[in-house]
Amino acid sequence: PNRLSFASQAFLAASPCFAKRTPQGSTPFSSHPPGYRGPVAHSTSHGRGSSRRAPTRREDRPAAMAKGDSAGASSSSAGPPSASGKSGSGKGKPSAGHSAPSSGSEVPARRAAKALQAKMLINSSLTTVAEGGDAFVLLETIEVHLPDMNDINLATALHRLAKLSTRKDSKYLELVRQSAIFQKLHSTISARILKHSLRSCNASMRHQNSAGNDMPVQCLSVIAWSHAVMQLLDYELFMAINEIASPRTHEFQPFELCQLVWSFAQAEFFFHGIFSGTERRMLSRRPGELKGLCLAMTAWSFATAKFFSRELFSSLAADLPQHASDLRPQELAQTMWAFAEVRVDAPELYQALGWSAAAPLKLKAFKPQELANAIWAYAVSEQQHPAFFLQAGLAIVQKQSSFSPQNIATLLWGYARLQVPDSAHVLASLLDALVAKLPNFPPGALAKALVSAVELRTCTARLLSRVAEAYPAEQFRETLLDMPAQGLTDLAMVCVGAESSPLVLFEGLVEESVRRGATVDAPALMETLYCSLAASLQPRLTGSTGGVWVAAIAQALVSKIEELSPIDKEKLRSVLRTFRDSPEIGSAGPLRAALEQRPQPAKARPKNNTSDFDSTRTATSMISTACPSDKGLDPGAIRQTSKTGSAESEDSVWESIRQQSLRRQAKLGMLE
Repeated sequence: PNRLSFASQAFLAASPCFAKRTPQGSTPFSSHPPGYRGPVAHSTSHGRGSSRRAPTRREDRPAAMAKGDSAGASSSSAGPPSASGKSGSGKGKPSAGHSAPSSGSEVPARRAAKALQAKMLINSSLTTVAEGGDAFVLLETIEVHLPDMNDINLATALHRLAKLSTRKDSKYLELVRQSAIFQKLHSTISARILKHSLRSCNASMRHQNSAGNDMPVQCLSVIAWSHAVMQLLDYELFMAINEIASPRTHEFQPFELCQLVWSFAQAEFFFHGIFSGTERRMLSRRPGELKGLCLAMTAWSFATAKFFSRELFSSLAADLPQHASDLRPQELAQTMWAFAEVRVDAPELYQALGWSAAAPLKLKAFKPQELANAIWAYAVSEQQHPAFFLQAGLAIVQKQSSFSPQNIATLLWGYARLQVPDSAHVLASLLDALVAKLPNFPPGALAKALVSAVELRTCTARLLSRVAEAYPAEQFRETLLDMPAQGLTDLAMVCVGAESSPLVLFEGLVEESVRRGATVDAPALMETLYCSLAASLQPRLTGSTGGVWVAAIAQALVSKIEELSPIDKEKLRSVLRTFRDSPEIGSAGPLRAALEQRPQPAKARPKNNTSDFDSTRTATSMISTACPSDKGLDPGAIRQTSKTGSAESEDSVWESIRQQSLRRQAKLGMLE
């Protein structure tokens, strides 16, 4: 077609199955394979001016043509020549030099072979055009071949489009996704999968597709991967793939299965069926069956899906160290993150991954996010690796300007958690990056970074002043609206613990905590109260509303006093005792009173709801009735003892009653 690009026309013209049957020279591109000379003109060498026809290609011959025909023989009749040399009679035996006609079973087989060859040529066309690197030229080729594509061609077309469209920015990907040709391709693939006879809703169609008309199960892995990387989050399609593939994980090759489960994790469709089926398949694998890439993909997929199988991760941790040197930076970082996420103790694995990542050329290839994930993983698992952190520090200094605010906060947190030695130059570089990107910091990342800076003893007055400059009072209060409650408390602790900090920061933090008093949990309110009382002793943080803050926080804590554990209550009493000299401690009076109230133990009462004195009298009368005697018990003495409580305790009173009853029964001969 005229609308095709130059490259597409050139490739299609070179394909014998799709080229126009035109003589050579009539078009710029020959429709015949190399070596074909075209029709031969009249030649006197054959006598009497006869013309010799061009040799017929084997693929252009009719299906009924005999195999033994010579290249120059012409066979225009419907049947082979008869014994008399006349053609078309259908009688007699074939003459010498001619083969017997093809049997009826060879014709369908030859047609099937030609059809298969045509599909293979379509695949070859798709892959060759895709090597050019232009997704829209590939879309033109797909448009030409789409009506003749089988399931493998459809999967190949989508896979090549996914690889090309994700090499550039998101705008390029969006243009590909909005293309009418791509939408037609996508709808065709979706219809094939949704109508698959292996789905339970299509069970009635299984007898119709018994001849193999369904899409092969192995194609589902490529299709799911393409949807995941192109961000085509089709819930119905992924649910159908899960239904088809979950019971048939044994039919996939190892890499196909790992790619399939990775696609579900990447698309955030955490169906239990596909993950449990993959777990069974992985636990039954043969030693050395999976390569390092498959092991890393599986670990990342299960950690992302929060599918924690300790048996699976233990088996992966046993196999991964021997493949650590084969993993690329992305796979190393994802494996570290996965095992830290599931909290599996694997020190040998971390050592092997660390040595593999510590190679200078490999660590320089880490992207900023991958480097932050690796540091986070070592911090969470509390694993030390001096060689890795030495090379990581050099990479951090080199990539200082490339880190995002979240990356900076994560790196500071990791170094604070591990207290990495000899890292002063790394921390200085990270703090410079923090100051340079302050306006772009999300509230949670800012709180995390500043708290880590305090733990590292690098949170200086200059840093806090820059924060105050980057966030004016009103803008800072608006930023605090999205900050987590724990982040508010952490930042308030930073302001109190630093040698000097702007008053505007502390006031905004405490005011926001007070405003959220009803929604903040009790431990966070305890920390906010501590900050407010500590600030009241520091002139630089003393404001006109300090007493109001303490009173509001104390009132909120009184309403949540039951949520505090005994240990938290004791900590709160310790805080109040510590700041008893604070000028604002009087505002916490209701909280002190609530803490001093000790719950009274409940006393067991009889069913008639009588008092303790009446219950004593009732028990005495019951014993006297069971043991009648003129010298029975003295209820008056018991009541007097129980009432005054000066002679004996309540337990001793009841013990004396029991002893008197036993003695009385012994006198009556009831006991030996």
